[in-house]
Amino acid sequence: MYHNWLRSFNAVAKEGSFAAAGRSLNIGQPTVTTQVKALSERFKVELFYRKGHQTWLSDTGRALYDITQGIFAQEKEAIEFLRGSSEFESGVLRLAGTGPYDLMEIVDTFSKRFPLSILSLSVETHNDMLSALRDYSLDVGVFAREITEDDIHCTYYSSHDVVIMVPRVRPWISRRTVRLKELEKHLVILKHSKSATRQAFEQACDDSNLVLDNTMIINSREAVREAVIRGLGIAPVVNCEFIPDKRLHTVRVSDVDMKVLIYICCLKRRLQRQMINGFLELVNESKAKKNAGSKVKARASG
Repeated sequence: MYHNWLRSFNAVAKEGSFAAAGRSLNIGQPTVTTQVKALSERFKVELFYRKGHQTWLSDTGRALYDITQGIFAQEKEAIEFLRGSSEFESGVLRLAGTGPYDLMEIVDTFSKRFPLSILSLSVETHNDMLSALRDYSLDVGVFAREITEDDIHCTYYSSHDVVIMVPRVRPWISRRTVRLKELEKHLVILKHSKSATRQAFEQACDDSNLVLDNTMIINSREAVREAVIRGLGIAPVVNCEFIPDKRLHTVRVSDVDMKVLIYICCLKRRLQRQMINGFLELVNESKAKKNAGSKVKARASG
């Protein structure tokens, strides 16, 4: 009895309306309404506020939703497991990353090893990925910084240098490196405050006691690139994300080490799901091969 009532409540809270909840549960809206009403009356609590077609959670409802969200997400996880989601050949693995480069590299490796597996891919913000991991709508996230929270398993994957994107005009065209302090006389274009590239750049400036007074914020990777092409300024960019263009050029900062570190994360409590565990093992295997290749190149260049 309580299970069905809670299931209907959870669906309304998640979908935002009684009608949408009925569709998601494949039952009629009157049934959903009756069950939510029964739950509210049984415990003498108000779970939703309603005005016209609008429905929103009360404080009690919001607290209850935090609980039921975990209950029904784990129920879904159990059903997927019993249906064979632990097998790579029949499971669905939902992946997301804050940027496309590492995400696609990992997918490429995974797909070659397990061509019959189904992958769901998306590019999301840092906070959205964390929330999705916790509500079980995402299996694995590719993050541009380490996650140290207790419920998250986080493993290092790779790193990328941050370089400076400049227009291919004088004086930049003849430069291959610059010192960090040289940048203070130029307009520096930065992305949003959550950008891992921006954070690596600003950390380097802080460590060098460099204060940049001439900056512009543009919250679009494409717009930043276009601004540099037009000569409006220069911009830090991860080297792997730089798209070659005859109008653009990159220079390295010689006196600081600027890197974006990439981590693969999932919920600790889901590490025993074979598909997730197997995926992480494959990532570690791929990481070991990359590290071995880098050491060979270093010895050759030395």
